[in-house]
Amino acid sequence: MKNLDLLLLSVFLLALTPICRAQDKSPGELKKIYENNNLSSAERLDAMEEAGYLYLNQNPDSAMYLGRAMMELAAKTRKSALLYKAYFFMGNAYAQSYNLGRAIDFYKKAYDKAVEMKDEKKMASALQNHAISHQQSGNVPDALACFLKAFKLAEKAADKHQMATICSNIGLVYIVQEDYARSLEYYSKAQVLANNINDNQLLANIYANLGSLYYKKQEYDKALSQLNKAFELKTGMNDKAGIANLHYEMAESYAGKADYAQAKKNAVKGIEICTEINYASLLCRGNYLMCNILFMSGQYNEANQYGMKALNCARDQSNIYQLRDTYKLLAEIASKTGKIKAELEYTKIYHRFNDSIVAEENTRKKVQEQLEYEYQKKAMADSLQMVKMRKIREMELEKSERSGNGKGMYTMLILLGATTLIVLALFLFMRKK
Repeated sequence: MKNLDLLLLSVFLLALTPICRAQDKSPGELKKIYENNNLSSAERLDAMEEAGYLYLNQNPDSAMYLGRAMMELAAKTRKSALLYKAYFFMGNAYAQSYNLGRAIDFYKKAYDKAVEMKDEKKMASALQNHAISHQQSGNVPDALACFLKAFKLAEKAADKHQMATICSNIGLVYIVQEDYARSLEYYSKAQVLANNINDNQLLANIYANLGSLYYKKQEYDKALSQLNKAFELKTGMNDKAGIANLHYEMAESYAGKADYAQAKKNAVKGIEICTEINYASLLCRGNYLMCNILFMSGQYNEANQYGMKALNCARDQSNIYQLRDTYKLLAEIASKTGKIKAELEYTKIYHRFNDSIVAEENTRKKVQEQLEYEYQKKAMADSLQMVKMRKIREMELEKSERSGNGKGMYTMLILLGATTLIVLALFLFMRKK
């Protein structure tokens, strides 16, 4: 069973957790604040951001609307701190809806604003989520490069929370690359940092990601041991989204052991929680996971039903990655049940989505290369201009010095002539006497 999707989901939840602070106001109360023109732009934008995060999982369209309102308000103020906040939120909103290209664009804008402010913590946050979007789109080298750069910035800012988060995310990158020794190295660093700052939320996510590592190594009992540690911490915090995600990861480990009864039990529990809290993207993952478990256990008709639910969720989320993977799984189910026409149709659609994703990633890479080329070209032009200006200044200085020397000589001649006339006048005066 493919574990990559859930691994990436673990990363994304880990990165968003520190950003989403505890909410103590309802959407209605927040609306009164951000629609109050008598308040400062910063107060109104904070209320929009808080409401946006409330809507992010339950109502993505409303979250996106508030994000655009944040950008409009921030643009009027021209304040880098407010623009950073608006761009960062939009990156999260697009990432949540799996529009990863747009997410990357907005995280880059947020990073640029953080650079303007010389705020290393904000630079690290933007780079970290930038890296997550790269990883979710399958661009592991760029993801790793961004994570490592983000870690250096967080370390420079002495931000231990971000340092621990980034170490855990780097650990996940190395899981994807199947470099388990390096992965454990970064998880050990993350655990030490999380324990030092007494952050149970972060520690729970690290345990969850360690569970993913042992799952990839096919050490399912060790995976379940780590996941149970995370489950205990998440339950104590009443983190329902985190608990649902852990049920999914436990389901995968049980499926790896061929204990399909426990796998289905955990997957169903995760789906129930996501339905209760109306967490659309996690619900989408749960339906896909249940489809996969039922397929592995040979229950093809039931698997097909959950596959259709996964398709509907993925369409609602505009999640082309999930659509691609679901169509591929449905094609395999159709093949097992002898539905040749359906298999061909699903396979055709799968390739269409896969080609679209590959084309989008190639286009984004070319755009990035072009932007880097333009930047380097501008830097070279600026450098040449500086050399030219320096040469002009040197020439002007040299001319000025020559001009100054000429004026000095002229002054000396005048003084010498005047002195001669004075001496001659004195000589003639003395002779008359």
